[in-house]
Amino acid sequence: MFRRFEFDINEWTRIGENNVLAVEIISPGKLPDKPYRTKQIEATTGWDDHNPQPPDMNMGIWEDVYITTSGPVTLRHPYVVTDLSLPSLDVAHLTVSAQLTNKNDEEVTGVFSGQIENIEFEKEVRLEPGETRVVEFTPDEFSQLSVENPRVWWPNPVGPQELYDLDLAFRVNERVSDREEVRFGIREVSTYINEEGWRGYMINGKKILI
Repeated sequence: MFRRFEFDINEWTRIGENNVLAVEIISPGKLPDKPYRTKQIEATTGWDDHNPQPPDMNMGIWEDVYITTSGPVTLRHPYVVTDLSLPSLDVAHLTVSAQLTNKNDEEVTGVFSGQIENIEFEKEVRLEPGETRVVEFTPDEFSQLSVENPRVWWPNPVGPQELYDLDLAFRVNERVSDREEVRFGIREVSTYINEEGWRGYMINGKKILI
């Protein structure tokens, strides 16, 4: 629902000194008038969506703010897509990806690597100056990403909520430039339309009542 932003603050920071960072939020202005009976409502975002919309239109800082450091290449948005064999659940094909950005004004070549428990994979990646690219590890390239007899995630109380830990890193000259860790579950989510025309949901091939 809310967007995430990342800003380079090198220009405004001083090493070895106390730093204060202020963020100014500027309202986009009042919404234009809408015709009577429009389906759009001016409401706020929260547990009660019928609250009147505040003047700032829900702008501002929503969650925690982090300051991070990295080498010449940053690693962001780690993601895992799971393709689970149904109905057997005996194999899960994993596609792992992340966004890499070369912050330098010169070409950088490094090693992009990942680990999921005892499963390891890596590839060499070359990035042009200032280039941002989503890089993937697929089961077609790395057979170890086809996991046999995976621990499958189920919603409570259908089954256990099994999770795996993914560790991704990008190294330049054998030094870690950036690293991200994320937890994920192996599951297959699908929907269908029943005989009465209502939408139903399935997790790992089983119908789930929501």
